[in-house]
Amino acid sequence: MDLREGEDVLYEGRPSWRALLAFYLYGVIGAAVAGVIVWLVADSAAGGVLVAIGVAALTLVVGYLRRLFTKYLITSRRLRRTSWVPDSRSTCFQAMPASSSCRQMALGTVQGLPCSSATVTST
Repeated sequence: MDLREGEDVLYEGRPSWRALLAFYLYGVIGAAVAGVIVWLVADSAAGGVLVAIGVAALTLVVGYLRRLFTKYLITSRRLRRTSWVPDSRSTCFQAMPASSSCRQMALGTVQGLPCSSATVTST
């Protein structure tokens, strides 16, 4: 990415596993519910356990892929997020107020320009 004059890179990297903790938690809960439903409907404990393990494994793989293919670049003026999700394949450059701190950007409390008024390019 070409940086503009006076723009510095503050952070470049991928999200931590903790950023997807809710996704993993809901996946494990969903796996347990699916396993219990199969156990009760099919009257097979082994089938319920296999379904629960399969759904939990699928959750782990999808979560890992989401982390692997999502990348953030935070500069002193813009935020760039690229992802593997087909709806968000375009990269949004969002202008940030000069008074924004890195902590505000990390917490998501920065009031920047909406993506529709920012420059959007395809990756």
